[in-house]
Amino acid sequence: MLTDLSRDESKRLAAIDLLKNPDKGRDDALKKYTHLICQLLNMPMGFVSVLDEEKQYIKSAQNVAVTEISLSEAFCVQTQEQSKTFICHDTHQHPIFRDYHAVKEAPFIRFYAGCPLKTQDGVPIGTLCILDTQPRELSDEQLDLFEKIAGLISDFLASWHSVGYLDIVTLLPNRQRLLKDIEVSTEGASGSSLLTVLICH
Repeated sequence: MLTDLSRDESKRLAAIDLLKNPDKGRDDALKKYTHLICQLLNMPMGFVSVLDEEKQYIKSAQNVAVTEISLSEAFCVQTQEQSKTFICHDTHQHPIFRDYHAVKEAPFIRFYAGCPLKTQDGVPIGTLCILDTQPRELSDEQLDLFEKIAGLISDFLASWHSVGYLDIVTLLPNRQRLLKDIEVSTEGASGSSLLTVLICH
């Protein structure tokens, strides 16, 4: 469903595989960003998520109880497909959203806005979202703030992913960080489906 979204699908999926796995330091920081945008825009709900081929994974949330959502019920598919900010002022008026369980049942979402999170070369890997139980409008100033926070989160994720890749003394690739990422990326993979070659000097 999302296979044609990026210029480098293998790069996108590799980044998403890393982001899906828990990392306390990273996820705590994402929670602060989520709380901040909800506070600044006076939104009761918000979250940061990543999407793979089957599900949406909530990495941080404000007043959102679920941690995984099927793509068939994920508001953020629209944001991810358009690769730009998507706003639905009233879900009851949207031809797809109005049938979602989260609209017809608790928490009764009426407003949704999502902004894509991208890698430094523009590959979409996730979303920053805000929600309300009543129809809403965003002013130009609020929209600008929303997109700036999403940009900060994208920059943070890029920095988080790159921290430790170069040894600060030798300026050579950091073997321990590489091994950690390989371990995270290969969790649950079978030996027949994965071949990893390490060359250590």
